[in-house]
Amino acid sequence: MAGLLDGSPFRDDAAVVLSELFTNALLHTASGGPGGLVIVQVTRWRHGVRIAVTDQGSPAEPVIRDPASPAVPAESGHGLYLTAHLAQRLDWHDDASGRTVAAVLGQPLPRLSGPPPAQPGVASIPVDAIPAAGG
Repeated sequence: MAGLLDGSPFRDDAAVVLSELFTNALLHTASGGPGGLVIVQVTRWRHGVRIAVTDQGSPAEPVIRDPASPAVPAESGHGLYLTAHLAQRLDWHDDASGRTVAAVLGQPLPRLSGPPPAQPGVASIPVDAIPAAGG
């Protein structure tokens, strides 16, 4: 992916986001089992990038955990928290193919800006609504 984003100011953050989302797909969904499938989509434009990871789904909803919480083990549970702080937008939706988690870094494309229409099975988190660590 780094080659796709060569010259982009978001390349390093995008690599971290992709690593976190892909790892979550393998650890927390049916995609991590034998014959599992994960689909990665990277979209680049002049002022941003979108990384979407589609997995085979899970009955559990994604959870963004505060790493300062004593209930969270030090070695796990921070991937979506980190992703949410690197991204300007983080959302997910479930459909017949599984669950897609997408992060937008930089300025959203004009068609992605503004609040998405309300849909069942779709969650969108405004990044400014996620508390800073320990806050």
